[in-house]
Amino acid sequence: MENIKMGGGSYMIIGPDVEKQMAPFKFFEGDVDEYVRSIDMLPEFREDYKYHIEHPTTREKNLSFEEFVKNRARSYPTLENGEVPDLKGEHKFGWKRVNSGGEVTELFYRNRPGGFWFSWGVLKNSWKLKPGAVSASTASIHDSSDGQRSGCTGSALKGAIDWERMRSDATEEAAQIWDLAAAGLPLPAYMNYLKFDVRKRLHYPRDKFIQVACDSQIDTSCLIMNDKVFFDECFDGGWEEVPTKLDAWYRYLNELIDSLPDDILITHVYTKE
Repeated sequence: MENIKMGGGSYMIIGPDVEKQMAPFKFFEGDVDEYVRSIDMLPEFREDYKYHIEHPTTREKNLSFEEFVKNRARSYPTLENGEVPDLKGEHKFGWKRVNSGGEVTELFYRNRPGGFWFSWGVLKNSWKLKPGAVSASTASIHDSSDGQRSGCTGSALKGAIDWERMRSDATEEAAQIWDLAAAGLPLPAYMNYLKFDVRKRLHYPRDKFIQVACDSQIDTSCLIMNDKVFFDECFDGGWEEVPTKLDAWYRYLNELIDSLPDDILITHVYTKE
């Protein structure tokens, strides 16, 4: 992976072999591997054609289904009956099959389902390390473009990351901000650099405000674990005591981290989409 610039999404990966966990979710650009699938597009094209017949355009009026497919799948090479697709060559992106009567009998699109990145890198400053601890990334060569601060990491064993210190610092900052806001006093400038939107949460009770500040130290929009992807926008945690969906997502991530063994690798990556 090359060094990447910001402009994608952040993902927390739980477990070893980060490259292997990321591989199934790469956008397909012709690099065929075990995760690329042949997707049957014929039913979808038939549905589209049905709609076209019912709502024809002037330019494409009275098209047969075969002409309709030809117009919309020009880049798909054509196979005849008995021919085998070359999945690593001419047909790696897909194909259509036409029988001796000129009828389209197959239409396949090749893709890596669920892909969401073109390149990625390990963030360097996501979390603070415990004194004397070191990063332990199996993906250390895939650095992001940001400079690394001393004592910080984006990839380490859970037990090497100083969660207690991070949460303690966040508690102190959040308490100061909430108390100043409650007293009607000016808020500190550093609040603009915190990992959560302070002004949208100042109406929270003090303890809730502090909890959200602590939880947001694990700031990521997606979790990859056990070959599955979980996105914050699709998350439904069901915590009635958590004010917003995003806050519930952060609470879930913190509870998950606390439940993991100390010897499991946690990596924070940023993707270029």
